[in-house]
Amino acid sequence: MFDCHNTLVFDTTWTDESDLVVIENYLKENPHNRVLLISTFDQPLHGHLHDIRLNHISAKNFCFWLIAVDRFFLKYTKEDVTPTNFNNNFLCYQRKIYDEREILYELLKNKKGVITIGNKLFESINNNLPEHSGYIDIDIHYPTLNDIWSLGNIDVWNSSFLNIVTETTQDLKSPDHFLSEKTFKPIIGMRPFLINGNPHSSKVLRDMGFETFDDDFGYFPSDSYLNNSLQLLQIVDNLNDIESLYKKLLPKIEHNKNNLETAVKNEWDKIKILSNDFN
Repeated sequence: MFDCHNTLVFDTTWTDESDLVVIENYLKENPHNRVLLISTFDQPLHGHLHDIRLNHISAKNFCFWLIAVDRFFLKYTKEDVTPTNFNNNFLCYQRKIYDEREILYELLKNKKGVITIGNKLFESINNNLPEHSGYIDIDIHYPTLNDIWSLGNIDVWNSSFLNIVTETTQDLKSPDHFLSEKTFKPIIGMRPFLINGNPHSSKVLRDMGFETFDDDFGYFPSDSYLNNSLQLLQIVDNLNDIESLYKKLLPKIEHNKNNLETAVKNEWDKIKILSNDFN
């Protein structure tokens, strides 16, 4: 889609600022060429480079993960994700261990729901994963399966109400939002959700046409993980009459499911505009 003639396309995934020396040398050695810096998979790579030949595409330009889940995520009908019960007031999958995630885990681990971190609980949950063609990564540091492209154990999913999304980004004070596949799982799986991540996340979703649930649960995300975790604890503690609440929220939940196709098309349109501008 992008014209790469005389252009170095530099994918910043799993790189850091020390790798920018490659770009610096390329621009010095090729004065008539240019660089397209792509940071759509992970957080934007912030560097000291200032050159008119350097173009940067990041998560601020379009949502990579929405397009990815549309292409690779296991397809679910509304019937597939209809709740069978609400034995779990909430469901929160956390795989990699960060200090911020441990705060939430310690607060919610004894509540009526499912919260994981690292390998805890995943062994029993992952005994019923669906077959799909998506990518499941096993990290040597985190031997738990990283099931990116499905809702995981559907029995667990269909017995859970509120989905608490602990997003990838750890910098809550950054103006740069980042939405991964984690955010789109409850939209695909038709559950109300709250995001433990960048406080701008809900606004970004609303701008994409999705409904969010912060107001319904009295959640006011801030740039403090502790504050957000304490809010989520209070919300979980105050959940009651869940079946009635689910029925009340169902119009918003169904809207989100139906909005996916439109939202994906809009993201592709953004890419077309970016490619035209670049070319």
